[in-house]
Amino acid sequence: MFENAYFIGSDENSDERAHTLVCKFDAKNVKKATLNISCYGSYCAYINGKRVGDFVLAPGWTEYFHRLQYQSYDVTELLCDLIHQRDDTLCTGFVGTAYLLHALTKTEHTDLAYTLALSEKYPSWLYSVNMGATTVWEHWDGINERGEIWRPSMNSYNHYAYGAVADWFYSVVCGIDTDENAPGYQNIILRPIPDSRLTYAKASVDTKCGTVRSAWKIEDGKIRYDFEVPEKSTADITISGKTEHVGAGSYTFYSDL
Repeated sequence: MFENAYFIGSDENSDERAHTLVCKFDAKNVKKATLNISCYGSYCAYINGKRVGDFVLAPGWTEYFHRLQYQSYDVTELLCDLIHQRDDTLCTGFVGTAYLLHALTKTEHTDLAYTLALSEKYPSWLYSVNMGATTVWEHWDGINERGEIWRPSMNSYNHYAYGAVADWFYSVVCGIDTDENAPGYQNIILRPIPDSRLTYAKASVDTKCGTVRSAWKIEDGKIRYDFEVPEKSTADITISGKTEHVGAGSYTFYSDL
């Protein structure tokens, strides 16, 4: 999905590709992904080889220079279907890996995001760890199950792209995020999303206002949350769908598992 989207938008001036109109906007609390599409002439839309919709000769009757019809398709499940087709393993490269787990979380599929993050099957982050990795490799199979190196001439063992998953661990697992209405961690969003497949998680971020900390731990059938808000900041802490606005200080909350 990600690779195809980048390919389509990579060169608007090429005669061999469709022109694209790109609009940037902010979206909050995303529940689903929708494809709105139209064109001059006709189109067939595909996401990772799977056709979107069954409209023939879409977008239909059009007054070319006055108005165009368009169609809307809910494509949320196509992302999950692709992952399931791959036996719940990663199917992204350098471009898509940074966004995949965030996209699953925003569409309320955080359980599947955890499945990918904790998978030990190839390709996965923990596959590399089980093969001896202490850094993030350039290739998922930098060393394969037979102990063979992918290619000595092109095989970085300390590479940036797949390490982008760290952002998801900070902002989703531990829930430390910025507030666009109070940037620079003046107000901090603390909204961790635990999963019973982990027993605990903790993270800290050094900001210009001080160090913010977030931790949670499963104990005695409950989840304990511990937060530290630095002196020059406030925070919105969300636990089990309930939000509390707090000032600087240390806080402990509990929720059901």
